[in-house]
Amino acid sequence: MLADFESTLLQSFAAGQPYLDMLSPVLLDEWTAGSEAWYVLSSFQAMAQGVQQRIPLLQEAEQQLREREDQYRSIFEAVSDSLTISSLEDGAVVEANPAACQMLGYGHEELLCLPPEALVHPDSLPLVAEGLERLRAMGRNDVPQTVNVRKDGSSLLVETHSTQLTYKGRPHMLTVSRDITERVEAERQLREREALYRGIFEVTHDGLSILDLDGYYVEVNPVFCQMYGYRRGELIGMHVSALVPPTCESVVREALESYEASRSYHASELGLRKDGMTFPADRYGIPITYRGQPHVLEVIRDVTEQVQAQQLLEQRVQERTHELSMLLEVSHNVTSTLKLDPLLGLILDQLKTVVDYTGASISIVEGDDLVFLDSRGPIPEDQLRNLRIPLQRLGSIWEMISSRQPLFLPNVRAESPLAQAVQTATGALMDTVFHYVCACLMVPITLKDHVIGILTLTSSEEDAFTEHHAALAVAISNQAAIAIENARLYQQAQALAALEERQKLARELHDSVSQALYSISLGVHTARALLDRDPALVAEPLDYVLGLAKAGLAEMRALIFELRPESLETEGLVSALSKQGAALQVRHEVAVSLDLCMEPDIPLSVKQDLYRIAQEALHNSVKHAQAHLVDLCLRQTSEAIILQVRDDGVGFDPAGAFPGHLGLRSMEERIKRLAGTLSIESTPGHGVAITARVPTGKVIPP
Repeated sequence: MLADFESTLLQSFAAGQPYLDMLSPVLLDEWTAGSEAWYVLSSFQAMAQGVQQRIPLLQEAEQQLREREDQYRSIFEAVSDSLTISSLEDGAVVEANPAACQMLGYGHEELLCLPPEALVHPDSLPLVAEGLERLRAMGRNDVPQTVNVRKDGSSLLVETHSTQLTYKGRPHMLTVSRDITERVEAERQLREREALYRGIFEVTHDGLSILDLDGYYVEVNPVFCQMYGYRRGELIGMHVSALVPPTCESVVREALESYEASRSYHASELGLRKDGMTFPADRYGIPITYRGQPHVLEVIRDVTEQVQAQQLLEQRVQERTHELSMLLEVSHNVTSTLKLDPLLGLILDQLKTVVDYTGASISIVEGDDLVFLDSRGPIPEDQLRNLRIPLQRLGSIWEMISSRQPLFLPNVRAESPLAQAVQTATGALMDTVFHYVCACLMVPITLKDHVIGILTLTSSEEDAFTEHHAALAVAISNQAAIAIENARLYQQAQALAALEERQKLARELHDSVSQALYSISLGVHTARALLDRDPALVAEPLDYVLGLAKAGLAEMRALIFELRPESLETEGLVSALSKQGAALQVRHEVAVSLDLCMEPDIPLSVKQDLYRIAQEALHNSVKHAQAHLVDLCLRQTSEAIILQVRDDGVGFDPAGAFPGHLGLRSMEERIKRLAGTLSIESTPGHGVAITARVPTGKVIPP
């Protein structure tokens, strides 16, 4: 029976089915105490009870082990770094996580059992072998950088950390690998940029500095040191306010406030060098991060040259403005006066303000001679005025001037051909009148492409004149040419006007005064004859002669006013208009009605223009309108002076084209000069009324 039980029990154990219930106390009681079977069963029963008590603990431990294994497997699978388990003997891979497969480009099954030679670049195999030996000896190994090879043959940089572990009951190594290709490339680029920035920092032409937010320098470049005259060691730790004068400390405070608020800053200031000298500078500052802390990068630019250039530019602008103002004033003077002598002197005086000459002269060509008109300088005016130099004596000088180009003579006493030509032209005058002259500039005075004279500038210093001086002199010479031409035309116009006035006066004397004198002569002869025959009849011819004499006197007075309008100044406008009306009555037998106010208090030039307007209007009334009655009216109000001429002539259409001989254009030009108005009222067959109105407040002074 015991043998059967033992056989059954062994079979159950072999099958993994512990029949502990077979060792119950009831079964034990079936055996005699103290017998061999009883001892065997007692031992088994005690052992079974111990095992039965440990089974729950073992089951719990087994469950925890499975859970921990699942956790480690999840971590192994999920970690982003490459994890591989390799043999300590040959380094072959026995397990790998997905990150390792992805990094190397293999499938999981492909990667297993691959030796190091398949995964490591030949250049890095010695490092791997050394690391494996170190791992076996020390249990750990770190390799900062190796070159691995992917399945496609491409390389990657890898950082590895290895440690020993027991895997499936045998020693292995666990390797954590990380692809550092991008990091290494980024570090390389960073080093290159740092080297580049350092190079720029060191070689730039601007002063560069780095300072903390409190304003203390922590780094400066060589240009900054040179700019301020300090050594680098002296500047490090120095406060920014030490490099500006007291007048610019507010700029430093504003800059530091901007930097504290993380704002950039720009201002112009004065820099203070170590030797106490100042220089103009521009400060540019931007917040940066330096060594992990907020700092400021400042750029200091020495703008001394720019400031000097700006000052020079402003000076040149001022000079050019003065030159333009001078030319404008000369142009204005040329157009405002026709008197040549004072105008030429004024032109030379104004030229002196822009060209520093010692002497200057203006000469014109008269026939075959060059005649001096006006001059300025040390030479007495009477020695140069009307000085004549034959053009033939000027020789090559006149040939060059005739080409309308300025002529420079740095030294008139030199041995150059032009200098000798000047010496020949001036002769003995070079050592007397022109004794002071060293340098000379001659500019042609040109009118309509024809040289009519020379503007000459002289200096007691050699090489005193430049191209710019020549350009200014040319501009002045052009104005001088206009002034000379205007004076010539004015003289011609005056001569022509005088001739026309003489011819007009001769006609009027012939038409009126000479006829009146002839009639008087006839009347006297008649009276003389009647005196002998019948004295009682003498009174009638004498009265006729008296009337003719009065008419002739009125006519002569009117002619005198036409010939000498300055008589208006002594006799006045009212008197002149009265005499003009009286002459009109006598000359043309026209009834003239006068309505004249008191003598107006206006400038003489205004009186002359009003007189000429009245004269022209009265002339039109008798010559063109065939009037029999003329009203001449002059009145003054608080606002204006009004002159009106009205007649009963044939009239005309003011909207039509005026005949050229009516003189209306002349009247309009005169009234426009007085800032007044001229109105014409007329219809064919009903006469005409011409009214000139001059505002009192706008009367132009003489």
